[in-house]
Amino acid sequence: LRVAGEAWLARIPRRIGYARDGRGLLLTHAVPVPPRNPARLHQRYYYLDLITVWGGLDDDSMPELQKTAIATTDSRPTVAICPGAEYGPAKRWFIDHFLAVAKHFITTRRARIVLLGATGDMSLAEEFSRRLPEAENRVGKTSLEEFMTALAAARLVVCNDSGAMHVASVLGVPTVAIFGSTEPLLTGPLGPRTTVLRHHVPCSPCFL
Repeated sequence: LRVAGEAWLARIPRRIGYARDGRGLLLTHAVPVPPRNPARLHQRYYYLDLITVWGGLDDDSMPELQKTAIATTDSRPTVAICPGAEYGPAKRWFIDHFLAVAKHFITTRRARIVLLGATGDMSLAEEFSRRLPEAENRVGKTSLEEFMTALAAARLVVCNDSGAMHVASVLGVPTVAIFGSTEPLLTGPLGPRTTVLRHHVPCSPCFL
C-alpha cells in the first residue's frame, strides 16, 4: 500500500501492480495475483508474471554483468563479508559467527577481509572492526558501482539473505549465503557459484 501510495502521490500517470494489500484503488492497471505454481515459486516469477501480462518476455535467464578489474599489488585472497540485511536481526547471522569465519581465513589463507554494505549496516560493521581491527571497513563508504566492483574482486563473499547476496551471485563470485527463517526456494540466490547454508525453522518463511 505504501509503495502504491507513493506512486499515486507522485502523480505517475501509469501505475501497474498486483491487486492486493489494499493498493488496487491507487493503481491505474491492477493485475490479479497469479495462482500458485509449484514450478514457479521463486519470487523472480512473481515479478516476471507482472511483466508478461503487458507483453514482456517470460525470460528468467540470468543477466550478464560486466566486471571491472581492479589493479592491486596485494597478493592475498580477498574475502568480502556483508553482515547486514533488511528487516533487522531476523535475517542476520550473528557477528560472532562472521568474526569466526574471518579469523579462520586470516589464519589458514592469510586472507584480506573487507566489510561491505549499506549505511544501515554501519553499526554492525563498526562492532566487527572493533573486534577485528585488521578488517577493512568499507560499509556505507562506497557508491553502488564501487560496491559491485569490490564484490567482483573478491575470492569469496559471505553474506546473509540480502541484496548483496543477489548482486554477488549474479556477478558469478563464489558466494556463501546464510539463511535462517527466510526461504531459499522463494528468495534464494540464482547464480552458478552460490552455496546456501541454512538453519531451518518450522515457521519458515517467516521473520523469527
